[in-house]
Amino acid sequence: YCAIGRPLWTEAAWFDHCAKYHGFTSTSGASGVGPVWPVRPGRGAVTSPVWKIHRNGLFWLLVAFAAVIVLHADHLPSWILLAASVATIWRIQLYRSAWRPPSRLIKTGLLGLCLAGLVVEYGSPVGLEPMVALLVSAYLLKLLEMHHRRDAYLVVFLAFFITALDALFDQSIGNTLYIIGCLSLVCLLYTSDAADDLLCVD
Repeated sequence: YCAIGRPLWTEAAWFDHCAKYHGFTSTSGASGVGPVWPVRPGRGAVTSPVWKIHRNGLFWLLVAFAAVIVLHADHLPSWILLAASVATIWRIQLYRSAWRPPSRLIKTGLLGLCLAGLVVEYGSPVGLEPMVALLVSAYLLKLLEMHHRRDAYLVVFLAFFITALDALFDQSIGNTLYIIGCLSLVCLLYTSDAADDLLCVD
């Protein structure tokens, strides 16, 4: 059960999901009793169920992500905005189990491309804009690497920090109101029922 008391999986549904999307087969202990865990072919028993963010939690997480990226759009390179769009689509496809999670090689390559792009764009990593661009790049890459509940919370905390950083660029009334709106959205994501959804497996 999740934090708000909804059942996560029936045993049959859990094994069906593991077999369909992750190549697991079920097994039990030598005694044939007690907890039953899925086993990936060629590997040992998995000691925890596959984590997957709840649909409502993912929706609000992506809404907050888009709001934060738009907030910084006027001083970010266009390729970061494109990368944010790709990360959003990839995250949705991961939820739908239509695409595989990026491998370690792909994640390393994406990190290298982001660092190379920042060097080409700014020349030096010293300065407010390159550091914010680096943080936003880490933010969108972390969205792809959201494999556990703690990763989802880290994405939320990064949204807080990146939103507040925009006040260093623009202190106008309109921008301040937008910042307050973004912070309120992220606060609601963290403190309301959507936060419980982040704790759930869908």
